[in-house]
Amino acid sequence: MNEEQAKHLLARYRQGLCSEEENQAIEAWIAEEQRLYTWDKTDHERVLFGISLKKRIDAKRDKPIRRLNNSWLRAAIAASVILLLSAGFYLFNNSHTTPRIATNVITPGSDKAILTLGNGRQILLDSIKNGVIADDNNATIQKTMGGTIVYSGKGGTSWNTISVPRGGQYAIILSDGSKVMLNAASSLKYPATFIGKERSVELTGEAYFEVVHNKAQPFKVVSNGQEVAVLGTHFNINAYTDEDNTKTTLLEGSVKVSNATGYKIITPGEQTILQNKSFIIRVVNAEQEVAWKDGYFRFNNEKIESIMRKLSRWYNIDVKYSGRVPVENFYGKISRYKNIDEVLSILENTNSVHFKIEGRAVIVME
Repeated sequence: MNEEQAKHLLARYRQGLCSEEENQAIEAWIAEEQRLYTWDKTDHERVLFGISLKKRIDAKRDKPIRRLNNSWLRAAIAASVILLLSAGFYLFNNSHTTPRIATNVITPGSDKAILTLGNGRQILLDSIKNGVIADDNNATIQKTMGGTIVYSGKGGTSWNTISVPRGGQYAIILSDGSKVMLNAASSLKYPATFIGKERSVELTGEAYFEVVHNKAQPFKVVSNGQEVAVLGTHFNINAYTDEDNTKTTLLEGSVKVSNATGYKIITPGEQTILQNKSFIIRVVNAEQEVAWKDGYFRFNNEKIESIMRKLSRWYNIDVKYSGRVPVENFYGKISRYKNIDEVLSILENTNSVHFKIEGRAVIVME
């Protein structure tokens, strides 16, 4: 089966014209791809196909699935889908697509933050030169060649705050060697040096942590109605106040997530969701949940409102809605280092949503 034949087959699938056997072959392959997350193995964007597939698969969810007898047909279709997916998002709208002409270029976020010392002094980290930038009660603060802020030495209990604006991100190494990557519109409050029985920090927004193991001094993160306690591990906390819930995702080790009503202990690949003061645990693809730190947006069964909140933080834009809000769920992987018009064009290729840029405002339309 060549590429043109495969395109024709997938077009027929989206139009509902495939035979039952062809439908089952395509849907079984996609279900297996989603389970294994093989789409993560390329750098191409994976937007669009999931919308039409999700609609058709959901419509058939309660119907019995007959096992295919013609294995060669499934193999041929799977091979064709792989071939077409490797072409990127072009597959899903390969005709009548006019590239968006950007009259107002909105570039992606970059490394930027403000460091506030215990004495109130503020330092613009993206503009200050590399090297030693401050000394806070004998704790030396340096900016490395890569832009990371590093604490060293033994200082007092002075608390510092690193604040990342919309359109920014920043990395910091705390005095115990623990690494923290802050996403846009986030802040971290912490002591210049950890002393006492625990290492405690306060988070607003989202951050990825790689905590150095220290059994004698547990590490605690307080954020939006919960506390995360660890000895040494890798985890991500999404605690934006404009989101419906707070999510803690574990990549390595073990963490205890608690609030006034109870606690949960999770293992790698699990995530706690704090909603209405109660925790639930679900199994997730942890790497997908922290794709932001690796330079990607990842959408998995995600509403357009959630996607636009992510874009608004990273591109420092205002989002407005005109008319009916699209109800489709989106799936895909898009680089965070594309200009906003490129990201919006990819989303528009679903034919489920459209956008208009006015200054630094993006208007969302069906």
